[in-house]
Amino acid sequence: VLFNATLFAVVRTSLKIKTEGNIDDANAELRNTIKQIWKRTNPKLLDQVVPPPGVDDEVTVGKFYATFLIQDYFRRFKKRKENDNKLNSDQNKRRTMTLQAGLRTLHEAGPELKRAISGNLEEIGDDNPEPSHRV
Repeated sequence: VLFNATLFAVVRTSLKIKTEGNIDDANAELRNTIKQIWKRTNPKLLDQVVPPPGVDDEVTVGKFYATFLIQDYFRRFKKRKENDNKLNSDQNKRRTMTLQAGLRTLHEAGPELKRAISGNLEEIGDDNPEPSHRV
């Protein structure tokens, strides 16, 4: 890996110089632009900095760095998902325990509630059978 190529790739990517679309077309456009501006540019240096179209055999700095970034992102994503799942699992256990405790409380109070609910309504009501609203 050459320093000039690495530096140029970093600057080109950071400034987004000819990075859109097909990379071979973008490289060809950039090569033509460099040749027009700096006419005495050494062709070897130009080939190192901006590879000519069709050269896919080599592992370039960009390809290596892209692979590194993808792997790093995947590892972080996987770790974050594991942590989220662990937190969700713990929260679900706490919610389940709270729900069970609440049901247990209702279950224990059940017979008293049942007696109160099933009481005779005539005992509670008025002796006046007339409705309280006008008909």
